[in-house]
Amino acid sequence: MITQGLEPKAPTVMENIKNMDFNGLVDNFKSMHINWVEVGMFGAMGMLSGFLFKKYFQMFLVCTILGVGLIAGLDHFGMIHINWNTVQGMVGQAPAQNVDTIFHNMLSWMQMNVVLVISFSAGFFAGFKVG
Repeated sequence: MITQGLEPKAPTVMENIKNMDFNGLVDNFKSMHINWVEVGMFGAMGMLSGFLFKKYFQMFLVCTILGVGLIAGLDHFGMIHINWNTVQGMVGQAPAQNVDTIFHNMLSWMQMNVVLVISFSAGFFAGFKVG
């Protein structure tokens, strides 16, 4: 324990690593209140996503470009009509909402769930390496 003023202060994770204090390190992880099942699930989803991304990205990209091009072409020639109110109801976002707002919403979610983002990222890069 490090004392600062009159109150004892618990050692940080890095201090426990430097001092090779594994019991203190375990106590630090217990005090974080992390749902380890979610961390494992996000890591597994990331690994599967990275593996599939490396294996099938080219085919996915070609199919996506062809699909969007086909829909845009049919819309241009008046063969189909896109009802944006229905799209808004399905997606939950207004068509006029810009990308900046969506980006800020994603960034705020990532800031609240840093452990899950790190777990997914580590799994993604591991799956990408294996794939």
